[in-house]
Amino acid sequence: MNDLAALSNSLRNDGGRILIIQTAFIGDVILSTSLIGTLRNHLPKVKITALTIPGNASILENQVDTIIKFDKHDKKHLKQNWIETILKIRDSKFDVALIPHRSFRSGLLANRGNIPVRIGFSKGSGSIFHTTKIKYEKHLYECERNLKLLEPLEVVDSSGLPLLIPAESDNRFVMALIRKLGLKPGKYAVFAPGSIWYTKRWVAEYYRKLAGLLQKEKKIDTVVVGGKEDSDLGNDIVINREFNLSGKLSLMQSAALIRDSAFLIAGDSAPTHLATAVRTNQIIIFGSTSPKFGFAPNIERAKIIEVEDLWCRPCTNHGRKRCPLWTNLKCMRDITPEHVFRNVEGWI
Repeated sequence: MNDLAALSNSLRNDGGRILIIQTAFIGDVILSTSLIGTLRNHLPKVKITALTIPGNASILENQVDTIIKFDKHDKKHLKQNWIETILKIRDSKFDVALIPHRSFRSGLLANRGNIPVRIGFSKGSGSIFHTTKIKYEKHLYECERNLKLLEPLEVVDSSGLPLLIPAESDNRFVMALIRKLGLKPGKYAVFAPGSIWYTKRWVAEYYRKLAGLLQKEKKIDTVVVGGKEDSDLGNDIVINREFNLSGKLSLMQSAALIRDSAFLIAGDSAPTHLATAVRTNQIIIFGSTSPKFGFAPNIERAKIIEVEDLWCRPCTNHGRKRCPLWTNLKCMRDITPEHVFRNVEGWI
């Protein structure tokens, strides 16, 4: 029996400690919840710890046994944070690190933390620190791709979706908010127009026109979610400014609001993963990026809208600050509000 097979048998029968390292964007952390759920199902005796940045910790609070917070954005205290995080990892004496994040720093954290088995993808600068390297299959949905990290531990499962369960306090907050705004569960739409990348944002005037169509034709109100930085954008979209909730909700409150809606409309951004994780209908509008990169679920509840025959797209796998061809973002502007409206009619 090889070492990994023996480790798998020990984890299954006797338990152990596994660390999942994901310090990337919100969406990446949401998508890592399928990895956690599969571990729970197949290795129920294992204690699971997640290492993530402080702003994303709430996503995982109800899913893992322990969270280690590493503030990689605090430049002033970065050295201190680094040392403290390494010491926490060492003190925890983990058996295995699962590293879906492909950064150099994530791989180095597991290495410096003296974790003997470090499983990550072969693609990425962090791979030099992995003891077991898994092929990064670009065409797979990210959740399915992450589950490949479990195969060396003889856990084979490719059917995972992310899962978020808002706390009762979040549910109560959202129910009170819905009542205050005069909305009814399942009878309102949620728009999430923001993104740090300009080429991932559908046109604000299109969102506003779509909100008008939903109100006029179907009596469906629209609320907008996002961060504080999206407040002005939200004001440009909503008919009633009370319905602009940008910067007013926590991440899990946003998840509860999306869960109780008729559907979500967003670009290739974190709120789409929230919708998948709470099993809500959604339209995902792709501009400069593509669903082929593995960040859109292949499920009936998610409809993909994109300009498929545009020669210049996808032009990036993350997003851009501007259209590189200065074509006024044709990949987004060619998707009309009327087209999106026709795609959501069946959900109303």
